[in-house]
Amino acid sequence: MQPSRRWVLATIAVVAAARASTNNCTDATHEETYIGELQKKLATKHTQPNPLTSQLLKAQLIAALTPSTAEKLKAQAIANLYKRCLNRDDPARRQAAITEMTKLADLALHFGRHDALKAVAKIAVAAKTRTQTNTGGSAVVKAIAIDTTNNGITKSVCHIEEYSTAPNTGANHQHWATQQLTLRKLEPVTGADSNTPNAAQLCVGAQNSECTGQGAYVIVQSGPLFKSTAAANPQTGATKTNAASLTIYLGDDKQAQQLAKLDAELISATKEAATVSACTPQEQLDDLDFLEDAAAAADPGHKRPKADSSNKQNLQMTVKKLYGDQPSDFESKFWKTFDDLLVPTKTENKIEKKKFSAIAGVKQLRQSLELAAMMAIIDNDAKKTATCTAAVATSETTACAKKLKKLTPKKVMVANGTALQRQQETTANRKDDKKEVNKISATECTATEEGKCAKKVRLE
Repeated sequence: MQPSRRWVLATIAVVAAARASTNNCTDATHEETYIGELQKKLATKHTQPNPLTSQLLKAQLIAALTPSTAEKLKAQAIANLYKRCLNRDDPARRQAAITEMTKLADLALHFGRHDALKAVAKIAVAAKTRTQTNTGGSAVVKAIAIDTTNNGITKSVCHIEEYSTAPNTGANHQHWATQQLTLRKLEPVTGADSNTPNAAQLCVGAQNSECTGQGAYVIVQSGPLFKSTAAANPQTGATKTNAASLTIYLGDDKQAQQLAKLDAELISATKEAATVSACTPQEQLDDLDFLEDAAAAADPGHKRPKADSSNKQNLQMTVKKLYGDQPSDFESKFWKTFDDLLVPTKTENKIEKKKFSAIAGVKQLRQSLELAAMMAIIDNDAKKTATCTAAVATSETTACAKKLKKLTPKKVMVANGTALQRQQETTANRKDDKKEVNKISATECTATEEGKCAKKVRLE
């Protein structure tokens, strides 16, 4: 390896190690905590799967595993319904996530301005003790400096990306729920050319005094350069229970109004679940595709009608017969009937079957559905190589067995005859066999035996 390449790789490793070891948020300020906790809660809200996803997977599992065609269609109708509900929800959920995260970015922008203004709010002129002015020809010079004892400048390097995953963000996050933003706007101090205690002033005063009378001493009196006043309306952000004030500085009342609105909307968003459609069968009786699917499940021949205004009410009644009259009936009328259905599950390398009622969670449901699909393919492949069972092939009591038997030419035994006579009689018997075989309809076979025989014919 070339030295330059080794140097690059070593540098990358050092940078990566430094990033991995950063621990910048253990003493996060209240402001960082406020934005960081909001981000965590909104991220959790918008990364949780739609509850309908687990319902969809359950319906798909039932459709895959239940042996009855009618029950399969009944479950598939529900699966199709949930897919459509999810497809309707997804755009709304994505848009809500974008909107709320954009609002969070706007809020962070106001907090960034506040972080700068927080230092401005604390700017004060440092005091300078008196200096005699009549000491000779030299000018008397006094520096105008900022009081550095409490300058308000923030030096934290905690950022939201790190905060969102940091195991330790200090104690301030415990107070997030009660932090109520108190909005204050900053204005420059006007100042006055008259003696004003605790104001930033330069004066020539008397000995042993500050700006109290004519004298020969130059004095710089300490005082602030900016003042804050409560925002006009509103004066706070979202209302909190047992509120603890968190002062936020702004440039004017319009900024305060923007911030208050953003804060109220985002706090409200953390308390609201993401969009989930009402998707029980009883709540989707205007979904014509669902009405058609349900009708196919209920029909003895599983014919799928075309839903329109002429038959809509009848099809809606079919839905209620299948799934119950009210949304509250859906659980007992549909889901509970499959509690004992055996579902494949996997623990480490062991595959075993559990009752449907014991399967929960999107991850486990998805795994079971994948296992069911794989096992169905394997089972189907095994069936393709199978022939009719010995019982079907040899049975004398079913039409299938008779049909198979009649296809075998009869052996003709002639004690006293020529080979030609035996051939003629054998040919005649075969013709009779064919006529008899043709009389046997395939419908005389039972469904199971007919299927096995059909496989045998295909394979042979």
